[in-house]
Amino acid sequence: MTSLCTRSVDLSNAHFQHPVKPLEALVSPPVSNPRAMAWSGEELLVVDNEGTVHLVEPSYGARKLFRAAPNPVRIAISPSSTAGRRVAILDAAGLLRVYGLDGRLWWERLTGLIAGLQVTFEASGLVAVGDAGDARRALALDPDGGVLSRARVPARTVAVPQPTGLPWLVRSLSTGLQVLPWGVPLGSEAGTQHHLYVAPNCVFGVSSGGVTLWRGPRPKEHGVAQEAVTVKLLDVANAAVSLDGETLALATRSGGVSVTVARPGVVRPGSGGVTAHEAPVTGLGFSQRGRWLASLAERVWIWSY
Repeated sequence: MTSLCTRSVDLSNAHFQHPVKPLEALVSPPVSNPRAMAWSGEELLVVDNEGTVHLVEPSYGARKLFRAAPNPVRIAISPSSTAGRRVAILDAAGLLRVYGLDGRLWWERLTGLIAGLQVTFEASGLVAVGDAGDARRALALDPDGGVLSRARVPARTVAVPQPTGLPWLVRSLSTGLQVLPWGVPLGSEAGTQHHLYVAPNCVFGVSSGGVTLWRGPRPKEHGVAQEAVTVKLLDVANAAVSLDGETLALATRSGGVSVTVARPGVVRPGSGGVTAHEAPVTGLGFSQRGRWLASLAERVWIWSY
């Protein structure tokens, strides 16, 4: 049975193992025109419109790391490795650049991807998925930027990293998630309107009516495949899932942010939501031990919950 749980998840020192509480504003780092963000442990990387990468330590403040290229649209950071951490930044022209945390440019590649973008570090290197003209394409790269494989995929398909080898490809159908190995045709059946996102132990989709989270398939002895959680929220713009898959954050086009427990079935956002921003929320993410939640729009906020 194919599993969506693709990474080793250590919950032994996790802050999210507590009842969900109302959001409390912690800090808004002094970053003008933020465009994209990614957590590295309990530190947040934010890249602004000019391409400056900022490191935010919620308890201590923010500092500038280095200047990359302007007009970024996505940022990703690699897991720890003996070679050091890498930061991948994809710009509005589809140019993917990979830097060290010291600002050294390791390599760059023109991907041709211009919308609906996903950039993820995985076992064999890095994968980028996005819309290129009238088609959606997936690109698997080795650690030095060489092309391992290319694939043309249906609309709104995303890639799920695997412990070894190339990632699996996932899309949402009316019957549930379709999860297939890289290179296997995904078929011609029309997908749903969910915009899919990949978390360490699940896939979730944002649509005009709310958020659906798929936590499976579970181990066979549980007798459950692709357990779904649906949250109804008409104004939803973005969502995020905690590392244990139990807490769901939601953000709206009017700037609201809230958190709720992700129980099976249909639920609604919990109490304690806040009007966090003056614009639609374009970024949302839990820190990797769950101590903080970050949201991004016209500015960045970090919340405790």
